[in-house]
Amino acid sequence: GKNGTLTDDSLNKLLNKLLENEPLAIGLDFYRNYKSKVPELTNILKNNNSIFAVCKAPIDENDKGIDPPPELINSPERVGFSDILQGEEVILRRQFLSHDPGNSKSKCQSKNSLSLKLARSYLASTQKKGKNQEAFDSNRDLQDLIINGVILQQLKNPDTGGYRGIDDGGYQILLDYRSFCQNNKSNCSPYNVAARKFSLEEVLKKNLLTKEDVNGKIVLIGIADNSYANDYVNTPYTEKSQEGMPGFIVQAQMVSYLLRIALGEQSQLRVLSFGYESLWILAWSLMGGILAQLYKSPRRLIISQGVAL
Repeated sequence: GKNGTLTDDSLNKLLNKLLENEPLAIGLDFYRNYKSKVPELTNILKNNNSIFAVCKAPIDENDKGIDPPPELINSPERVGFSDILQGEEVILRRQFLSHDPGNSKSKCQSKNSLSLKLARSYLASTQKKGKNQEAFDSNRDLQDLIINGVILQQLKNPDTGGYRGIDDGGYQILLDYRSFCQNNKSNCSPYNVAARKFSLEEVLKKNLLTKEDVNGKIVLIGIADNSYANDYVNTPYTEKSQEGMPGFIVQAQMVSYLLRIALGEQSQLRVLSFGYESLWILAWSLMGGILAQLYKSPRRLIISQGVAL
C-alpha cells in the first residue's frame, strides 16, 4: 500500500476481524498520514478507543515529522510518537519514552511514545491502578516518569556509564531485549516474542486467527517485508549477515519490557552511579596491585589472577 502501509480495504478487514475477538489494545506501527477512503474504516479509526496509531515527531525546527492518521487528530490520547531512537548509534540500546514537543507546528504533538501508551492502556484495562506520572510537569520541567507505581530510571549525562556524551533529550531508558523460545529451547531468539505472529493472508484468507490469540491482549500491526517499508532496526542481536529486527518486533520488545517492569516481574536495566563505578575500578586496581606484590612467580600470579577473575 501507500508509503509501506496497508491498503484501506485490507486494514478495514483486518481491524474488523481483530475487534471481533476483543483485544485490549491494537497498535498500528506504520505511518498513515492520509485519510481513509473507506467510510467504515474511517468510523473504526475515529471511534474505537482501543486503536492506537503512531506519528513521527520532528527532530528539529525545520523538520515537520509525519502526521498521525487524520481520523485520530482529535484523539491525541490514542497517538504515540515512534520511539525508535538511534541517532549516531549503529545499534539500538535505548528506549525513548517521552519528550516535550514545545512550540512545534507539527501535528505529531504526542508527549509519549507508542510503546508507553500501549503499556499504560493495557495496565488500565486490567485494573492495575498504581500511581502514574508524566515525564514533564505543568511547567514543562522534567520529572520522574512513573508507570504503575514504578519510577523508571532515565539515562542522563554524565551518569550513564558508556553513554556519556549522548543526546539525552526527553526521557530515555536502557532497553532490555528478551530472548523468547519457540518449539524447543534451542530455538531462542529476541526476534521471537511471547505471542503468535500472523501474516495478513493467514488472518484474512486462511482464517488461522483464533480468539485466544487476541482476546485480552495487545495486538501490534506492522510491516515485516523490508522491500515495502524501510523499518528494520539494528539491535545487539543483529548479525552481519542479517537484516535488522522489524520495527514492530522492536515495539513488542519495548511494550513487553515496560509491562514486566510495571508488574514487578523484573527490575530495570540500569548503570552504576558514578560513585559506585569509581569504587569498582579502584577496588580491582588495588586487587591487581596486591596480587602482583604477593606473588612474584609468574605461575602463582597467573593462578591468583584467574581466581580473582
